[in-house]
Amino acid sequence: LRGRSVDARAKLAVHGTQGEGDVRLQLGKSRIEAKGKVGDRLDVDATLQPLHLSDLLPGASGSLAGTLQLRGTPTQPDISANLHGDGLQWDDWKAASVSLDGHLPWRGDNGALQLRASAVQAGLLLDQLHIDARGSVQDLHLDADAHNPLGALALAGSVRQTGAAWRGELAALRVAPAKG
Repeated sequence: LRGRSVDARAKLAVHGTQGEGDVRLQLGKSRIEAKGKVGDRLDVDATLQPLHLSDLLPGASGSLAGTLQLRGTPTQPDISANLHGDGLQWDDWKAASVSLDGHLPWRGDNGALQLRASAVQAGLLLDQLHIDARGSVQDLHLDADAHNPLGALALAGSVRQTGAAWRGELAALRVAPAKG
């Protein structure tokens, strides 16, 4: 595949709308393992040891390593992650480093998920980006801050699902421009 070696082993089964499998893929220098069930319920464990973006996407670079777990339903998943990336680039999107650590359930109040990134270029350059999510997707509390040469931005807020409606609150906002 584009001059890269490929070694894949998979055991897959589909029963109506339910599927389960165990997949091991070696593509170039990338190693990916995933196992679990998908369908009405999710129970998926994936490990990247590491994943080199250039092995999957022409013109991409950098690597991503760690684990990702999805539980629950496809529309209401619980997410657990311990992912770390370095030198990520795809088209105009870049990040010198990225980490996503923690567990965020769809329901409940005991989740904590942290995103940390540096030298992010995603339409706007961010020297540092920190996002802390607590609670659950349905009752989410966020603290975020970003810095670049133009200044700093920090915010705190929450988003809550009540029935079919979503409501949010911005509890704090701090804008500190470098000039002005």
